[in-house]
Amino acid sequence: MTLIQFCSIFTRADTDNDGHISEDELEHLIQEVFALEKDQISKEYANAEILTHFDSDKSGKINLSEFKKGCTKWLEKWKKVANNSDTVSKNIWKQVSFYFH
Repeated sequence: MTLIQFCSIFTRADTDNDGHISEDELEHLIQEVFALEKDQISKEYANAEILTHFDSDKSGKINLSEFKKGCTKWLEKWKKVANNSDTVSKNIWKQVSFYFH
């Protein structure tokens, strides 16, 4: 992904334009990207997991730098996992790769 693509996704998620993705904005982004209920993953779990892995300064928000770094690591990890994993992981990878490309 290019910096422009990261910025575009970040800007869409940062609906109040404060330069951070809040927990509410993150939940909306998660709902937009994933059909979580179909795969029996709670929104709360997904939100907590993303904050844990992306929010490196532990502010409770994700800034653009954290978003870019987190997405890059996450996409690389999921691509590897999805190629050698169960149906749920493959379905999630398809949803994510479609959204981010």
